[in-house]
Amino acid sequence: MFGFVLSTILGTVLIPIFLTWRKSKSQGKKLDYYYHEINNLKTNVLEENGKIAVDNLTNINNSRNDIEQQYTRGKINKEQFDKLADDLSKKYREIFKNEIDYLDNVSEYDKEKRLNEIKIDIEDAYADEKINELHYDLLQKKLLKYEKQ
Repeated sequence: MFGFVLSTILGTVLIPIFLTWRKSKSQGKKLDYYYHEINNLKTNVLEENGKIAVDNLTNINNSRNDIEQQYTRGKINKEQFDKLADDLSKKYREIFKNEIDYLDNVSEYDKEKRLNEIKIDIEDAYADEKINELHYDLLQKKLLKYEKQ
């Protein structure tokens, strides 16, 4: 009887602890994987016309979609998702910043057209929550430099 009571009590205490430990270890592995993946995303490669290289944008979008799926499936928690989303927002900001900086290499005739395209891309990324408010504001300030010219 004593053994039964002891094993029941230990089982009800140890099983949830073990399951929680196992889930957190799994989430940690996923987090490490995504940090590595995000850090390896390229942001400085532009096409000849100064637009984002399609492969770079596709890779960042795929990473974002994958992270969103992992979050909705409960494979990563809210805090981890928010941190990864912020890191991806930094990558999007770097890409848009590179596009804006490239405007210095564009003729005056094409500059206004390209500037409008970049503004639309940034607004779309902000609307889709790909970039956070801070990065959006920083990009808008950077765009002002070219709008006043």
